[in-house]
This record gives sequence, C-alpha cells and structure tokens, in this order.
Amino acid sequence: MNSSEHLLVLMSIILGLGIRDLLVGGRAAAIDRPREDLALLPFLAGLLVLLATVQFWWYLFIVANRDVWGTNFFLFATVLLRPALLFLSAASVFPPPGQPGNLADHYFRNRGFIYLPLAAFELHNLVESATNLGTLRHTAHIFHVLFTIACVVLAFSSSRNWHRVLLSLLLVSALIFIGVFSLRLT
Repeated sequence: MNSSEHLLVLMSIILGLGIRDLLVGGRAAAIDRPREDLALLPFLAGLLVLLATVQFWWYLFIVANRDVWGTNFFLFATVLLRPALLFLSAASVFPPPGQPGNLADHYFRNRGFIYLPLAAFELHNLVESATNLGTLRHTAHIFHVLFTIACVVLAFSSSRNWHRVLLSLLLVSALIFIGVFSLRLT
C-alpha cells in the first residue's frame, strides 16, 4: 500500500462516520418526533451535507493515484482536514437520538457548526482547484465562491426565509455542479 491508499482508508472511515450520523440522526428525527415538530430545514441541510460528502468521496477515488499526499505532514494534514470538516458538519445537523427538544431550534442553535465547516471545506476546494489549474479564472471557481458565501450567510443568519431560499439554491446548484463535473469526466 502506498501513502495515498492509507490516507484514502482513513478519509473513508471519517466520511462514513459522517454519513452514519446523518442517516441515524435523520431517521431518529423523523420517527421519534411529533409531526408538528418536524422541520424541513434540518432535513434539507442533511441532504446538502450528504451530497457534499458523497461527491467528495467519489472525487477521492478519481484522484486516488496521486502519491503526493504522504510526502510531508502539512500536505497530509490539509488533505485530512476536508473529511474532518464534513464530519463536523454532518454531526451537527440533527440532535442525538432520544434528545428532547424542537428540531428547528436545534438547527438554528447549531447553524454555525453546520455551515462554517461546509464553507471551510468549499474554500479548501477552491484553493486546491486554483492550485491545480494555476489560475483563479475558471468557471468551477464561481460555484466554490458562491457556495462558500452562501454557507457563511447561513451560519450567521437566523432568518427562516434566508435559510429556505439559500439552502434550496445550494442544493440545486450542487446537483448541477456535480452533473456538469460528471459529464466532463466521461
């Protein structure tokens, strides 16, 4: 096994734990809560984090043959930072199973823990992409910048309307970005 394969295993474990938190938390929130307490925003946020996690995991297998990740500690640490950020975001979307309280209140109380790691993740993607391409002038960078800005706004805004609109736009734009990215690879 080369250093990239070892790092991929570690990142896959972290990403898998994040996905597990989303699925278990979403299931518990949907089943254990009364109907009037079911809020749409946490489920949309969970879907966004799940989409980002699965897309990143898929991306890792595209770049798996790079053996530069283990050449120095700082590169290793920055590569490992992205799955850790996704995990932190995923672990914050839903309350722990069995915890009483309002789902919407939990979402707004933890919005910074959901969206700031996502913003940092996307900023890291922008830096990596610009470094690999050698320029900041690329159409994919528009998505990274807008996604980062939207996540920062969501992290600090307590407006339900802003959350509904921006979260919906983020989900649609992420699906379009993944679709375009996938078509370019085929």
